[in-house]
Amino acid sequence: MKLEMNFDKTFFDEEIRCEYMVSQKQKKIWACELDLANKLLYVCNKYDIRIIGYAGTMLGAIRHKGFIPWDDDMDFCMLRNDFYKLLEIADKEFQNPYFFQTALSDRRYFCGYGRLRNSTTTAIIEGQDENYNNGIYIDIWVIDGLIDDDKLFRNQIKDRDFANRLAKLFLPLRSGNSVLRKTVKTSLRMILSLVTNYEDSVKRYWNVLERYNKTADKFTLMTHPLDVIKKYWIARENLEKLILVPFENIMIPVPQNYDQILSTIYGDYMKFPPVSERGKWHEGQIVFEPDIPYTEYYRKKKSNEN
Repeated sequence: MKLEMNFDKTFFDEEIRCEYMVSQKQKKIWACELDLANKLLYVCNKYDIRIIGYAGTMLGAIRHKGFIPWDDDMDFCMLRNDFYKLLEIADKEFQNPYFFQTALSDRRYFCGYGRLRNSTTTAIIEGQDENYNNGIYIDIWVIDGLIDDDKLFRNQIKDRDFANRLAKLFLPLRSGNSVLRKTVKTSLRMILSLVTNYEDSVKRYWNVLERYNKTADKFTLMTHPLDVIKKYWIARENLEKLILVPFENIMIPVPQNYDQILSTIYGDYMKFPPVSERGKWHEGQIVFEPDIPYTEYYRKKKSNEN
């Protein structure tokens, strides 16, 4: 695991936080994510890109001054114009082992947001065998305008889903797809390629997501299911005034009015869940191996299968 940040050796000692045992492996995952966050925040500050700690990371910063002990990821968010600025300078600023992953930089990874990954590590979603970069990551969510008009919103969701399906027709076929599915997808792709291409299809999808960015008073995860969209919103005015708060051994920006945001998402956010529910957030969902590059993990996995 290659990191730019230096960590005191004691950082990696297992410890009990909030009646939850944080293992040495968990500490390594945290260290990798803190290094990624530190790199991302440095680049954003350099280019005047507005970014904030989001969701569980905002909650962790306020309630724990760091990671929620049973959490294993970091979330940041930014407005789409800032995301586009980050796209422009990503290749220059994020050199190996860092990789800024988007639908354009990694064709097998399709979504409306981005991830910053460490390519010398492994974080693979269980059940998926994709050949995209699967290093440990932090999420860089893009928040877009949430229009209050229900009819306009429903039409936007329909357009979003249609644009999403069209763009995905250009993605490489998966090994698990049936022959019929592969045949249909290949035929549709050939027809679609007569009038557009993958890059333009991705941008068309993003354009739908940002449709109401200039007029909406709220911003949210328009890439997500409806229940998430209606819950994880931030008022436009709360994106203007930011403060720096401690998060483990770094400082991260959050909205000054974080109370309104966290209350909307989590309710009584200072109340801890029962001890019995304090388990690893992605346990059984993501395979984390901080000391093994994802390419090596895939190689060993295929070797064992053969």
